[in-house]
Amino acid sequence: MVSFVYRQALLLFCIVPCTFATKFTVDFPQQLHIDIEAADSTYLYRFECIDSLYAAIEQFETAYEKYRLQVNVLKHGRVVFRYRDPKMLPLIRSIVRNATVTQVYRVAAINVLGAMRDTIAIPVLTALVDDTNAILAETVINALGKCGNGDVAEMLKGKLKKESNGYLRTTTEAAIRRINGDAPVPYSKPFFHDTVSGYVMNAFLFNPMLSGNNETRFCREYDNIIIQNISSGRCIYPHQQFKMNPKTIFNARTFAYAPLGGSLFHVGEDSGFFLEGLPVHSIADGVVTGIMYEQSWGFRVTVESNLKMHNTVTVIYGHLSKFIDVKLGQKISTGDKIGDIASPESVENGGYFSHLHWGVAKGGYKIAKIYGYDNDTSSYIDPYKLIIDENRDKKIDYKRLLFR
Repeated sequence: MVSFVYRQALLLFCIVPCTFATKFTVDFPQQLHIDIEAADSTYLYRFECIDSLYAAIEQFETAYEKYRLQVNVLKHGRVVFRYRDPKMLPLIRSIVRNATVTQVYRVAAINVLGAMRDTIAIPVLTALVDDTNAILAETVINALGKCGNGDVAEMLKGKLKKESNGYLRTTTEAAIRRINGDAPVPYSKPFFHDTVSGYVMNAFLFNPMLSGNNETRFCREYDNIIIQNISSGRCIYPHQQFKMNPKTIFNARTFAYAPLGGSLFHVGEDSGFFLEGLPVHSIADGVVTGIMYEQSWGFRVTVESNLKMHNTVTVIYGHLSKFIDVKLGQKISTGDKIGDIASPESVENGGYFSHLHWGVAKGGYKIAKIYGYDNDTSSYIDPYKLIIDENRDKKIDYKRLLFR
């Protein structure tokens, strides 16, 4: 797959009439974001306690029957977004339409409409394709890729001609491919109504060497060691709003964080909390070497890349939804869409809050240690450091972008 930057260069140097030349620079901006500070603290507490979660579900169902289409039902339980019940679709559509609803909730509702292939919602979603908030717009485009039709695909092709946000461009391309049947079929692991069992699992099941538990696991691996002769160009963050404001991130895990001061370390970065359905992008050129489902990872993709400063690495994208956009052995470019952040507290994402675990392990796929927690960080690279190092000679201050 040809990168957008390279493709743009081709456009500039081809001999074509000036009226067809599109002059804009493709970028992967981090400045547009959604404030997750507005997330309901009461809601957060519910998922700290399974009994409280069950109580919230029951409370929601009562409220739903009483106030069927009122948006303020959200007060009684954000757990509505965990269900995949057609009778709730009118409520979900009304949440998406209502610009006064907290944007975190609108993003969740948009994700539900896409995941349920709600064709009735197409006009609701298309009205938001050009929303000024790039995260909201990207989740809308992503949802349209799942429920859209040929007319939607044509509309999205028109959007590509003027879109300079690289995240939105690659998500738009992925949406068009999915509408046209050129994307991988969603994996079939059940999760629709099993929304709580995963959350009681121990976080360290990520690492079977520590837990001894490999239940409900499948893994498709690329058989050959990948050798890339050309190093990847610039690196980007895997999604928009990559830890935009760390102070507002609930339960965030950073690289080398040791829970409760223990000897096990988090060997990646967690980001994108509560932004279910937010597309995840490749940080660099590479080859897809593994697609996996495991009890506590949920869906996970690994990509092997050859970087200028850090040589060969294996990049890990965990807690994805079943809508994976890449295939095993596929060569991908910086910014290409890999998948989506999964629905929270579900079997789909391993039972956790919605977030992306992004890790970078040293070495090619066949020798890399691919865990979420480990008792030694020496086999991994701090993802923040990697992004800054790989872009230093391009005079791009990715640290400033990150903490804007």
